[in-house]
Amino acid sequence: MKTRKRTIVTPRRATPPKPEIFVRIAGSRWGGYARASIRVKAGQYNYLVWRDGDRIRNFYLGKKRKS
Repeated sequence: MKTRKRTIVTPRRATPPKPEIFVRIAGSRWGGYARASIRVKAGQYNYLVWRDGDRIRNFYLGKKRKS
């Protein structure tokens, strides 16, 4: 009689949903808000980035925290 080898199923880690970030744009004709995201540049600098019409705007938030 052959016995089957059972595979162990490990539960996947659930990732929490990312918060939506919006930036108010002065003088905009589309309601005045744009979706923004946080980007890490050069491995250590955090920037808030959003699109303002044809341009991409950046706002420096500071250095990345060491954990």
